Amino acid sequence: MTFSTKGNAMSSNKVPALVGTNSITKGEDVSITLKFVDAAGSAIDLTGYTAGASIDDQPLEATTPGTNIADFTPDYTDAANGTITLTMSKTVTAAIAVKGYIWDMWLRDSTGLVTYMIPNRAEVILNVTDNPA
Repeated sequence: MTFSTKGNAMSSNKVPALVGTNSITKGEDVSITLKFVDAAGSAIDLTGYTAGASIDDQPLEATTPGTNIADFTPDYTDAANGTITLTMSKTVTAAIAVKGYIWDMWLRDSTGLVTYMIPNRAEVILNVTDNPA
């Protein structure tokens, strides 16, 4: 999955939305690539940023934090071009119950400013097609 967030969220502390409901297949590796761009469409250099993302068991409209179910691992291999990839191994997804959750993420710049992304739904589903042996 690849998403693009528009608006210079990091320098102005705006809160961009993560797009749509994401399906996570139980027992499969997950990779979500996010590209951050400014209002003109130019990549935001994320060099020196740190990120975190997790799946929580709570209604999207909740006003208090839910229970953390699993964390994504951020990969910064293309941070200079505004790209961060969030991954979760099949071992981790295998332990998550099939149902709806929410997920969100945060970014911290080199000055310590933390920007939270708007939470979105994550549906953990079973694989429909059997993997051939």
